[in-house]
Amino acid sequence: MLLIVIFVFYVQSAGAKPAEYSQEDRDRQTRVEVKLDQGFQSMQKQIDQSYQSLQKQIDDIKTFMLWGFGILFSGMGIVIGLIFWDRRSTLSPVQSRLAAIEDVLRKVAKKDHTVADALKHAGLL
Repeated sequence: MLLIVIFVFYVQSAGAKPAEYSQEDRDRQTRVEVKLDQGFQSMQKQIDQSYQSLQKQIDDIKTFMLWGFGILFSGMGIVIGLIFWDRRSTLSPVQSRLAAIEDVLRKVAKKDHTVADALKHAGLL
């Protein structure tokens, strides 16, 4: 029974003529194509705007990082320069005092032989 029903539907569908493609169908297809093109164009504009916005944000981040690293390294250079300047300015008075002490000890060593022996032993005379 089922085979007979399937056969009847098959014979009817095989004998049916395809529907005509009317002018109204063509107009409808044209309108759909126009709407699709407009939709694609608006999507493309939105994608372009998003890309430009993202590119601007990336450029801003790069600029910020360059400035940040520039300031950081400049500060580090200033600190290192201050350390060297402070070390030199701190050591110069000490060196001049040591030189004065050496001169005094040499004068004393001329009169006192124990001081002269001590200075020779230390390698200062």
